Amino acid sequence: MDWGDRWQPLAEGPPTCAEHRGCGGAVHARLVCEGCGAEVDAAAVKATAGPGVAAHKGTAVLGRLALRASD
Repeated sequence: MDWGDRWQPLAEGPPTCAEHRGCGGAVHARLVCEGCGAEVDAAAVKATAGPGVAAHKGTAVLGRLALRASD
């Protein structure tokens, strides 16, 4: 929801809000590394080819490019 609200905002405001049931505060998504628990931003993340990359015609091309870029 945060991505859509940021990049495709509506003049009327967001169509859905996530609220903490306990206190009513706004809830937002965060990126956290599984390995070390650090909170990361987009600059600290790289996209790599996943196991399903060759499953479809369009993703096969992206997979080859991703594998080449990671060498």
